[in-house]
Amino acid sequence: MKTTLTQFLTITLVLLATLAACNTVPVQPPTQPPAQPTDEPTAPPIIERPTQPPSPDTPTDNSTSDPSSIGTAPQPYAPQPGDEKLLRGNAFIESAEILVLESNPEQYSLHIVGSLPNPCYKLRISLTPLQDGSINIEAYSLTERGSICIEVLQSFEATLPLNALPKGEHLILLNGEELGRITIR
Repeated sequence: MKTTLTQFLTITLVLLATLAACNTVPVQPPTQPPAQPTDEPTAPPIIERPTQPPSPDTPTDNSTSDPSSIGTAPQPYAPQPGDEKLLRGNAFIESAEILVLESNPEQYSLHIVGSLPNPCYKLRISLTPLQDGSINIEAYSLTERGSICIEVLQSFEATLPLNALPKGEHLILLNGEELGRITIR
């Protein structure tokens, strides 16, 4: 009986020592160099939740010289001077919806979730009024010609206020596809 108890205690101690050795010990992560800046703007009124840190050289004057842009508020994704020199790509839209904010009068925003071809691309969103009162919102991407970048999709999430539109009923199109109708009062 004494031998069995001794064997049991020995096996138990060996198991406990083995399990104790399996516990992870917190280790301080190595210090990492500062993240490389990107050109992903995050200034209001469009809110983005990028997977990369915002660029320290984000332009402070986000106004656009494009006369077809609607609204008076600066838009960080509005076309910028010099964009015509960049290579244009797609913005892959995964979901888009018109949000109605609880206010009087009603206020609207367009919420877009999607991906850019890779992290080197910048998101652009332009608004163009059409003659029939519709508003075509075009989401696309731009990158430097000849840039070398990891080939992985870069997700984005952006919210675009639609309150600066002229009063009246508007059909909202995103990249030519109908999203819905809103009435600005």
